[in-house]
Amino acid sequence: MNHLTPLILAAAKPDAHAEPGLNEHALPEHLTFLDPVIEVVLIIGLVLVVAGVILCLYRIVKGPHLADRVLAADALGLQVVGLVLVLAIATRIDAFFDTALTVAIIGFASTVAFGQYIGANAPKPEETDENENQVTS
Repeated sequence: MNHLTPLILAAAKPDAHAEPGLNEHALPEHLTFLDPVIEVVLIIGLVLVVAGVILCLYRIVKGPHLADRVLAADALGLQVVGLVLVLAIATRIDAFFDTALTVAIIGFASTVAFGQYIGANAPKPEETDENENQVTS
């Protein structure tokens, strides 16, 4: 240990002179009038995102085709990104923005994978024509 270690450790301790209720993620004083507005917008955003999640889950369960279910799952991924962003704004923690970006990238990759799966299992045009001829005959 060198002679600067106690000074570094003392500087890392929380400030004893700071106000007890002060939040390090709080808005600057000249923007504190926005707190009630932000709370209302966050509540509205949360309600809309939850409604979107419910609608996407309904489409995943009831979707008549596989493509409908895949699109609903993609939209559900976007709803989760929106939910993480609402959480990030509510808590004012920047790490949630990275989490939202990660969820969006994973959602995009899964949508591409499902698209490849649907494309690989789709009937070929000549198979479709033969099936139509058999039905009409």
